[in-house]
Amino acid sequence: AQCLGRRTVEIRSDSEVVVRQVMGLSRVNSTRLRPLHRQTCARIAQFEQVRLHHVPREQNMMADALATLAAAGQLVRMP
Repeated sequence: AQCLGRRTVEIRSDSEVVVRQVMGLSRVNSTRLRPLHRQTCARIAQFEQVRLHHVPREQNMMADALATLAAAGQLVRMP
């Protein structure tokens, strides 16, 4: 979004825990995940406005399917 010149970003996640952690409402207990949390917070801090929403997985099956394919390395990147 930033490379496209966007100043605002809306993030939707099926993980309520991650949403709460990024919003600063919950602690990141995993030492393995702390660097990713810091990196995420640093990146979203570069935007003027950030909206973060929890979307239950069952309400967003298409995004869940795409995420599963991406995690398995089965998605082709578009130029």
